[in-house]
Amino acid sequence: MDKSLIETATRALTIDAVYLRESTIRCSDRLLPPYPEAGLDLVPQYRGTPGGKIEILTVADEEGDQQRRVAVCHFQVGVRLVDNGNVADAEEDSVRLEIGADFTAHYRIRDGVEDETLRPALEEFVRYNVGYHIWPYWREYVQSTCARMGIPPIPVPMYLLKDADHGDASEQG
Repeated sequence: MDKSLIETATRALTIDAVYLRESTIRCSDRLLPPYPEAGLDLVPQYRGTPGGKIEILTVADEEGDQQRRVAVCHFQVGVRLVDNGNVADAEEDSVRLEIGADFTAHYRIRDGVEDETLRPALEEFVRYNVGYHIWPYWREYVQSTCARMGIPPIPVPMYLLKDADHGDASEQG
């Protein structure tokens, strides 16, 4: 982790919004909410990783008389419930439920910051910080999706970096 690059990005950015861009829900035929199989022992598996895509946009304000720059950072997340007996293999037929989503975090770029300075700082910032901004939205999405499906909420634990050297992120619980 290059803290100086992250500090550069932190000074240049202000979080504007987080948006859900895409989502998927797959429910196995063997899991029929709200009546799951009796005695079914399911274990959650989680994933969360920066999408690698960073866009720097110039957009007009609502009145159209001023322009501002925005950095759009992509992040993918997911949770699935797997038969406890097949956790090690996690073959497709052992997956009972899967919820996945792609989010974008939008950051306003302060005036006077050049793209050449911002781009490497933004890449480092995305690798280590964007997950923390996305996570509350992800947690709420999982909870509300479970409620709509008629199943007990899947707990989404605290966001933690899994492998800081490669930028892969995950949560543990």
